[in-house]
Amino acid sequence: AATALYIQELLSPDELVLPLIGQDKVGVAEEFLDSNPDAQLATLRYLDDALENGKSLVLELNDRRLPDLRPEKLLPQQLRKLLDRLTKKFGVDPADVCPARAKRLTADKVRFLLRERLINRCLSRAALSEQLDQLIDPILDDPELQREIPDAAHGKLDEALNYSLQEFCWTMEDLPHRLQDRYEAWRQLPGNWAEADSEDDQSAGFPGGFASASASAESPTLTLPLELESDGVVWVDSAEEFQLAVGHIQAASRLGIDAEWSSNSNSCPASSSALIQLLQIAIEEPNRRVYLFDLPSLLQVKQQHWLSLTGVLADPAVPKLGIGIGEDLRRLSQVLSAAGSPLPSAVQFNGLVDLDGLAKRLVAEHPELLHRLNRSATDECGGERGLSELCQQVLGRRLDKSERLSDWSRRPLRRSQIVYAALDALCPLLVRQALLLAATSDESRLIVESMFLPAMAESDLKTASTNNGSVIVGVDPALRGLDSRLRDQFGIEVICTPSSLSNMSKARESTVSQLISSRSSSSSRNCRRIFLAAGGYCETVQPRLANASIECYRIDSRKTAAQQLDQAIDLISTDSSNSTGNRSSSC
Repeated sequence: AATALYIQELLSPDELVLPLIGQDKVGVAEEFLDSNPDAQLATLRYLDDALENGKSLVLELNDRRLPDLRPEKLLPQQLRKLLDRLTKKFGVDPADVCPARAKRLTADKVRFLLRERLINRCLSRAALSEQLDQLIDPILDDPELQREIPDAAHGKLDEALNYSLQEFCWTMEDLPHRLQDRYEAWRQLPGNWAEADSEDDQSAGFPGGFASASASAESPTLTLPLELESDGVVWVDSAEEFQLAVGHIQAASRLGIDAEWSSNSNSCPASSSALIQLLQIAIEEPNRRVYLFDLPSLLQVKQQHWLSLTGVLADPAVPKLGIGIGEDLRRLSQVLSAAGSPLPSAVQFNGLVDLDGLAKRLVAEHPELLHRLNRSATDECGGERGLSELCQQVLGRRLDKSERLSDWSRRPLRRSQIVYAALDALCPLLVRQALLLAATSDESRLIVESMFLPAMAESDLKTASTNNGSVIVGVDPALRGLDSRLRDQFGIEVICTPSSLSNMSKARESTVSQLISSRSSSSSRNCRRIFLAAGGYCETVQPRLANASIECYRIDSRKTAAQQLDQAIDLISTDSSNSTGNRSSSC
């Protein structure tokens, strides 16, 4: 009613928004705020102040005898999540409106970076310097905040950085520029100064050749080296180089793909800093090479050039190997579209092989392959994840991840960044080659080859049930990313309305409505229609879908993305007339 009467500005956050949050009616509160920027800012400031001063909103609402109050929705942890989500939704910079929350976020970021560098030893000092350069201003202006940023060795930012100077022999040039004046004062104190040569981490010097090098100057015997010829890494930042690179890529039978995103994202989700800065594509033949596409330099490349590359990426006959490869290519499409690039909106990336979880599959299902590689199937990977875990398990060396949090928007890139980026794309091809060498029979070679084929080629059953438009699948927007994985890897026609958790109910309603109305299309009249729902929403929507002859299945949202995809494909592949389950009758 307040929205319809345009009286939002007459109601303070504690009069309407807070009670709605306490009654678990956040969606209603957000609808109230959607059309009134002043009310949005007032609400954000109110929540920020309440969190900073430890105000008990539960007690405040209890005094009003509010019905149906759910105190757990007003706990600080829940309010912080809500505040972060609302600042993103309304495009607000926390530093301008929510200073207390902005300070906490800065503290969390710096604490994480120091832990990665000083404790986990998986962040290069150059990358740490880049990141601190982005965050250090609010810390230097707030002594209280400095005292609240601990690391395992000491309790203050000053001491943590001083520890870095001693332990890693930093020099003046290694420190972020904004810390150098402060550093001059520190160096006069006893025990705070260690003189040593700085790490040789110069830029890669492109254009030009690239010499083979270890991926880690600190532990070359433990990490995987980059073993390529002098021209094995090719920097691509012009139309001419783009054409040459695509010509070689088109001749390859399979590709290793990865992408690097700038990690300097801010509160605005549409920020270009959250988009891809570098696309890496590795090939095995005729010569092993890795092409590094410098996206900022290539956004204006002609349409036919981009179409030639996206044609390869859309070809289902060419397997593309990587970890999280679907998200990388989605980001590629996003950055090209944001720049007004000619990438067709209807292009679908096919033939994708996501190797996430392959290391654990090898241990559980094919330990004989690891034994032939002289790897123990029971060895721990030392906390490694993803591609690094896979390299440790198959190649015997971990993938150095110390440049993972680099600022990939800076140019020129450092040599260590180039090595890291090239290995990220090349490693899936190296893993496949090592496993094929370990396969001593036709049967084991077939097993290995099946691991590196696109999911849609794994079984005739799955292919038959998803080809020729014979199925339309509606995906609950709460199952984030499942729609794109079904569409990209299997070519399934998917209906899903994107949503930022703020308007989940509207997105769900839109998806269900589109799925129900799809039957009116003559081309879809004889299609099998399925809805995949998260959690209890399946029970909520099932009666309505049953009336429209739509099957409804529940997907466990607690599972990993890969497990959700497997569950979805198994359900889609099942003949509804010969099985039972949580569904309506088939169409």
